[in-house]
Amino acid sequence: MALQDFGRSRVTRLQGHPPPSTAAEARQSTWQRAALGLTGTFLVLMGIGIGILTLRFVLVLMHGVLH
Repeated sequence: MALQDFGRSRVTRLQGHPPPSTAAEARQSTWQRAALGLTGTFLVLMGIGIGILTLRFVLVLMHGVLH
């Protein structure tokens, strides 16, 4: 009987039902999501800034070449 119960719990894990988490794990997960969100936002803003600086450089270079 114990073997069948173990098999059932394993099947439910494979189907995507996570085991119940503790409050500490939930807090850690929240912090990890916040850190990933902050990192993603920072990278997007850096990309926009580099794009603006590159465009400005190209426009100044074109202006110098044309005059």
